Amino acid sequence: MNKIITIMMLFISVSTFSQATALKKVGKTVENTLKVAWRNSDKTKKLVKKIDIPDDLVKWGNKSKLNLKINKNSIDILDDSGKKLGKIIKKGNKKIVNSYSIIGERTVNPLLNKLPLPNTIYKINNIIFRVDDIFKTDGMGRVVYAKQSSFTKNTKKNIDRNKLKGSYKGYEIEFFGGKKGVHERSHIIALSLGGNSGNINIVPQLERINKGVYKRNEKFMKDNWKYIKNYEVKISYKGSEKVPKSFIQKFELRGRDALDKLKEHKAKNPEIKFRKYTDSNGQSYYKCITYHDNLG
Repeated sequence: MNKIITIMMLFISVSTFSQATALKKVGKTVENTLKVAWRNSDKTKKLVKKIDIPDDLVKWGNKSKLNLKINKNSIDILDDSGKKLGKIIKKGNKKIVNSYSIIGERTVNPLLNKLPLPNTIYKINNIIFRVDDIFKTDGMGRVVYAKQSSFTKNTKKNIDRNKLKGSYKGYEIEFFGGKKGVHERSHIIALSLGGNSGNINIVPQLERINKGVYKRNEKFMKDNWKYIKNYEVKISYKGSEKVPKSFIQKFELRGRDALDKLKEHKAKNPEIKFRKYTDSNGQSYYKCITYHDNLG
């Protein structure tokens, strides 16, 4: 009797051990299956994220009559023929548009004539001058900041804007929100300095500014292009108006005779202010600033 009981207990123990082992294997299989499922789920989520074009971009593309195509890390911007005009990269809440000023034979990139995306940074390569410009827009798509960090010897080139196809010349001042007889179409960054000839670079500006110290500052920079760095233009607006309230031009001048050049320039343009600074290499340079009131 005792032997039977002992054998039964041994059988139950082995059975229990086998069941436990089996259950353990089943549990491990289930665990691995779940891990694979979650991994695939994450991949699916990432894939969905990549192929999903945000509604605001879809609306902008439709309104601008541009086609948007998803890539692995960006969104291509195409015209009706499928020609690539630029691409959109999203970094967090920021949008960056990489583009170039001209396509084909001296044709202004159509993308630069479209209504700019709101709260976006445009990085535009000028293939003629071999420089890069940056434009930033606000929530209404108005350009509030533009910058060109450096200049090249190609700045000496004289570009006939009238020979550029698709330039701003085909748009009246009213298109930009200005008033005929009051405002002029003005380049934020002059074409002669490396600015593009698209509408993104055009704003309504009073004649006394466009043909005054603003233009003379541009000529000064062109004449001294070797020593100019970090040319910036900050633009402010009143409320929701399209016409800028003011402009602030800033640039840095370097070189041994920088001070003499600035004194001579300021003598003809008293609005200009400048201050001396020293960089990390111990080299002196001057920051120049000019404020322009565009309200009349």
